[in-house]
Amino acid sequence: MASAREEWDRIFSRLDHDPGGEDAWLERWRPLFEANRNAPILDLGCGAGDDARSLTRWGLEVVAADFSEKALRATRRRAPRAETKNVDLTRGLSFPNDHFAVIIASLSLHYFPGLRPSRSWETFDAA
Repeated sequence: MASAREEWDRIFSRLDHDPGGEDAWLERWRPLFEANRNAPILDLGCGAGDDARSLTRWGLEVVAADFSEKALRATRRRAPRAETKNVDLTRGLSFPNDHFAVIIASLSLHYFPGLRPSRSWETFDAA
């Protein structure tokens, strides 16, 4: 049986030659991102990097984090100005307090059924 990391790597390896697309949902939040240019944005569970690409095209500093190295490889190709980090959310985050102005987690947190939002934000605050 494949590990979770191997399974995600398998999923994202299919995207090696996919150019990706624009993520229109971010446009609604652009004023928030623009107002918080003083610190990087954390793209948690960045996947193949579509959100990171949009954010870096707007001139924003982005740290794109994912569990899958294949996803991070796709992100580096799609959003070369984003910093990438391999993270395992089940082990917490190792970023300093107040490091990020905004955290986005598009299509990622629902994969953690035991995750309670209030406790998650405490973890981010204490990271």
